[in-house]
Amino acid sequence: MQLRGSRYSLRASRPAARRRTARRAPDLPASPLAPFDGEDTLGNRGQIRIRPRGEGRACLIMIQGPFPGETYLLEPGREMTIGRSPGNDIRLPFNDISRVHARAKCSASGKVEITDMGSMNGTHVNGRKQLYRVLREGDKIQFGERTVFRFAFHDEMDEEFQARLFGVPFLDRVTAALSRDRLTTDLAAAHQAASAEGTDLTVVVMAIDGFDLIEDLLGYAMRDYFLRELSAVIRKAVAGEAALYRVGPDAFGTFFPGLTQEQVLDAADRIRTAVANARLTHQGDVMAFSLGVGVAALKRDHSPDAEAMLALAQSRCRIAAAAGGDRVETVAAG
Repeated sequence: MQLRGSRYSLRASRPAARRRTARRAPDLPASPLAPFDGEDTLGNRGQIRIRPRGEGRACLIMIQGPFPGETYLLEPGREMTIGRSPGNDIRLPFNDISRVHARAKCSASGKVEITDMGSMNGTHVNGRKQLYRVLREGDKIQFGERTVFRFAFHDEMDEEFQARLFGVPFLDRVTAALSRDRLTTDLAAAHQAASAEGTDLTVVVMAIDGFDLIEDLLGYAMRDYFLRELSAVIRKAVAGEAALYRVGPDAFGTFFPGLTQEQVLDAADRIRTAVANARLTHQGDVMAFSLGVGVAALKRDHSPDAEAMLALAQSRCRIAAAAGGDRVETVAAG
């Protein structure tokens, strides 16, 4: 880890030309959420469940679609776009989804709104087409014919609730990425299908370089904040292609069925570049991060099990970190 003036860097050492300056940014927002007594689009007036930040964060959980269980946190003062085109925070690569289909926004007070952006097939909440709605806990939001999200609060993502939705606990509480247990289940199914069909399957594991120093310097709360922010950066880089899983204290993983090795390496480098270009702040100081990335590929003539593939990807990830980080290391499984 390097300290330069008021700027922290958790990247591997590199020429100064690659570092960018940034204007002083505002401190991390931490204002509490207040109850909102509003009126929804159906004309029902009443208390919408908005809770203090420390007790619950609003989120959208995919319950039907390409990656069931994928959960997106809606932070106060921010908005997310949902659509077919790359660059959307939630990318749904289907023909019945418009390029920018809808927008979800969480106000500074904690009110969460969903707005249709003039989509061709509309946005449905609880089975009714809506142009705008203030979301209530338990609302089901449908985009197109095949993708449905449930609106909930993150503090209710306990194991019993998760098991009711998908049969097993699936969510990492800090980042809202899918859990390692869920990766084990999903990867085993993908490995079995790829082995039976003779198709490609590639696992990618990425670790944040030098991230253990964050906790030592700034404490648990800031560690968790940066983990959430970086997981959002990575998730956006693979949106519509793969789900994101947390596999360690400072590590994430994903897998790509059916892509060529070259396509996966492009995706891995896109993830690495997205994190390298991210600029997060703490009390006005700009934080620069980098990733060590490991890749393990299943080839037609070599068929280890899913756990072996994951272990190989993690091993290559450690090699990338030992070599200075901010790089992609590859290995063919078997």
